[in-house]
Amino acid sequence: ATLLQWCRRLPEELLLELPDLPLAAAIAAGLTGHSGHERRGFLALAEQARGANPERWGPYQDTGLGIARMTWVEHDLGEAIRVGRRAVVIAREGVPEAAVTALASLGFLLFLDGGLDEARALVEETLEHAEVTARPHGFVYALAICSLIEAEIGDPAASEEDARRAVAEAGAAGVAETAPGGAAHVALAAALAAQGMLAEAEREAVLGERLRRATEPEAGHLHALLVLAEKGCADLTRLQQEALAGG
Repeated sequence: ATLLQWCRRLPEELLLELPDLPLAAAIAAGLTGHSGHERRGFLALAEQARGANPERWGPYQDTGLGIARMTWVEHDLGEAIRVGRRAVVIAREGVPEAAVTALASLGFLLFLDGGLDEARALVEETLEHAEVTARPHGFVYALAICSLIEAEIGDPAASEEDARRAVAEAGAAGVAETAPGGAAHVALAAALAAQGMLAEAEREAVLGERLRRATEPEAGHLHALLVLAEKGCADLTRLQQEALAGG
């Protein structure tokens, strides 16, 4: 929130001169559930900066742009996966500080697309990465995705263990109130529901949906809405309509 406040006040000329700023602001806007319009505006400035100041643009910025574009998917999932694959290649080749988030973000997209084996391989690579504990957003996200995959393939006990670890890590790292923290609660809801603990699952799903909420239809929020709807939410019709409205 502090970063966003500063970037809103800085002149556009400075944001174009320092592309790391609009990139960071775009990611911060997404993590904190701010307007998609604002996130897209900062991304547009970052892309403009790439052309205006190419000497300040390199693999780190390319990876950051890819992460921002694939973490919040509003339209074409296939295109987001293509962007994500490129970001992961760049990160693996020389941007280790961004690899954890890039790998986890692509893993979630592949999970949504039904590519469970590849998604799991990416998540396992994320959790084994040397930078994983230093990158709490990506760490928590990877644990949550691992949990979702385990619930999907019929291993609810392992799913619950990873989801509870994700929730705990989010709290310890101070990222509990962000989108990855929300993903952890959504995953825990799925794990609990698979074991018949529906009341607790619904509580977790409600919390997860709130933390994943976006001002415009977005894939991570739609997934949270669908998980919440499946757990017997009292306002099931509204949630289903919101999910369908987002495609």
